[in-house]
Amino acid sequence: MHPFYTDYVWKAGKPVGRDPHPEGETLPVSYKIITDPYFKHYSVERYHFGKYETLVYDSQLLDFRKLKPEHQQAWQSETVEVTKECVSCLIRDGNDRLILKEVHTFEEGLPKQVELFSLHGWHLLTTKLYYSHLGDAFSGALLFDREKRPVLKKTYQTDEAGNFLEVLKEEWEGIPSTP
Repeated sequence: MHPFYTDYVWKAGKPVGRDPHPEGETLPVSYKIITDPYFKHYSVERYHFGKYETLVYDSQLLDFRKLKPEHQQAWQSETVEVTKECVSCLIRDGNDRLILKEVHTFEEGLPKQVELFSLHGWHLLTTKLYYSHLGDAFSGALLFDREKRPVLKKTYQTDEAGNFLEVLKEEWEGIPSTP
């Protein structure tokens, strides 16, 4: 039986429960983290006063551990819609299989947010982009799960115009919710 937790955090792309509590205890909000016996797949369920409310995360739809560059090298993006404020793309894996939809939102010509969806339209992840040349604390990206909990922080080297060039640092745990 999987225990319930009052909270959880992300470590190396895996959910880790904090503050376990007994199954019979009904709290306003609690989380159940489920994994298979081989720790290949994870899911996080949110409960409200002991009743199931929603699925927060399922690694079958998007495994956060696969957000490392070596796993994404074979991914290809195909633009399907362009407006002044956003660009929508379909993502294909190395086997040419459609796996995700991305929606990029722009402000003043710069990408400021990327939302990732399953092909069924289920929201999986939000990435917020920051630019030090615009006064942000760093140049890079913060990735958040559906509960707005930080999963990954990437810091980039930038050119004079503020464009991201290469990843300087990836942080996979202990990330604050705001830069």
